[in-house]
Amino acid sequence: MTTTDTPTTCPAWCNGDHLTTTNDDDGFHHDAEQYSLLPANQDNTGGDAYVFVNVAQFVPADGEPCPAIVELTPDNGPTVRLTPSEASQLALALLVAGKTAHQR
Repeated sequence: MTTTDTPTTCPAWCNGDHLTTTNDDDGFHHDAEQYSLLPANQDNTGGDAYVFVNVAQFVPADGEPCPAIVELTPDNGPTVRLTPSEASQLALALLVAGKTAHQR
């Protein structure tokens, strides 16, 4: 993927970097600022393993933008793509689990 300055109306969350597909004629992606998390409990076998969270939206060259998705990408695993609703459900589940883990 390459970065290009593709002229378009960007969503409010777009950071302005537009990642293109391997064939620039196919379209490009809007991307938000990426968040990263370094989990504390790691097995120390392969160095630090971050988890990256990003919002992305593919815009085909000849069509309407696809719905925005939330991507979760661990350093050592595949990317998980969630709809905004699924991401909200996961966030709520993580909040509940975090609160439960803090209870004595």
